[in-house]
Amino acid sequence: MPENSTSTVPSALPAEKVTNTIATGFSHPLDPLSPQEIEEVSLAIRLHAVEHQFGIQAFKFVTSNIIAPPKRDVLAFLGIPITPGGQVEPSESKLLRRAESDFIDPVTG
Repeated sequence: MPENSTSTVPSALPAEKVTNTIATGFSHPLDPLSPQEIEEVSLAIRLHAVEHQFGIQAFKFVTSNIIAPPKRDVLAFLGIPITPGGQVEPSESKLLRRAESDFIDPVTG
């Protein structure tokens, strides 16, 4: 993990003792997830499992990928008009990045 990162999420630490942070370091909305964002995705999944008491004791994360935002939002964020010669639509200053993850419970399968 980079030394300047504010999030420390060692896998041995119980999920309820870790605080969440929000990653903001992407330059393009379709960039792959950063290592910090992958940590945040896994943390969110572990916290959800603890909160809802699913009985999962361990996680093995297989993949974590970005879910592409709607094309209209990406174009507005980048300042590109939707139609040639058209007006650029107003965009929010921040574009929500969402992710999906595949994981298994290595204890029970």
